[in-house]
Amino acid sequence: MLLQIIFWTILIGFIGVGGAFVFLKIFSKKEEHLLLVVSFAAGALVGVSFLELLPEALETGVGSGEILGATLLGFVFFYVMGRFLIWHHCHDEHCTARASASLIIIGDTLHNFLDGMVIAASFLVGAPLGIMTALAIIFHEIPQEVGDFGVLLHSGYTRSRALLMNGVSAVFAVLGGIIGFYFFESFRGFLPYLLAMTAGGFLYLGASDLLPQTHESAKRASIFKFTISFLAGIIVLLVLGLIIKE
Repeated sequence: MLLQIIFWTILIGFIGVGGAFVFLKIFSKKEEHLLLVVSFAAGALVGVSFLELLPEALETGVGSGEILGATLLGFVFFYVMGRFLIWHHCHDEHCTARASASLIIIGDTLHNFLDGMVIAASFLVGAPLGIMTALAIIFHEIPQEVGDFGVLLHSGYTRSRALLMNGVSAVFAVLGGIIGFYFFESFRGFLPYLLAMTAGGFLYLGASDLLPQTHESAKRASIFKFTISFLAGIIVLLVLGLIIKE
C-alpha cells in the first residue's frame, strides 16, 4: 500500500512539472505570452480555491464560520509573507521586487503536501479509490503547474531554476503521502483548516498579487487576452472538476 502511495505521488509530480516545462518551453517566447500564463495562473488559483479546496473543507463537517476564519487567516498570512519578502529584498524606495515567485513556491508546496495526504487517505480506504483520487489530482495539477511555472519565469527565474523549484515542491506530495499513511488519523482534525488556509493563500496570490501584474498593459487587445486567459483558468478547473466527479 505504501509503495502504491509513493508511486502515485511521484507520478503526479513528474507529470505536472514535466508537462508544464514542455508546454512553456514552446509557449513562453514573449513577455506577453508569459503574462497570458500569469493571468491563467491567477484564474486557476482562484478556481481551485472556490471549486476544490473550500468545498472539500466544508464537506468535512466543520462549521462554515471556522472554515471562513481559516481562509481569512491564510489570506492574511500570505499578505504578511509577501510584504516581508518585498521588504527583505528591497533596500530603496524605488524597488520593484515582487513576492509572487516565493509565494507560489510556498503555496504550491503546501498544496502538494495536502494532495499527498489526500491520496494516502484514499488508498487506506481502498486501492481503486486511491487510484481515482490520484488521477483526479493529476488532471488538476497540470494546468496549475503550467501557471506556476509561468509565474516563476515572469519573475525572472531561468527555466532550469523554475524546474528545480517546482521539482522540490513536488517532493512534498511524496512526503505528505508517507506522513498520511502513518499518521493520517492524527492529522485528520487539522485537514479542513489546512485546506481553507491554502485556499485563502491562493486567493490572495491570484487576485491581489498576480492579476495586478497584467493591469500594467493599457492596450485593449492585451486587456481582452488577459481577461480571457484568466477566465480560462477558472473554466478549465471547473470542467475538470465536473468530469472527475462523473
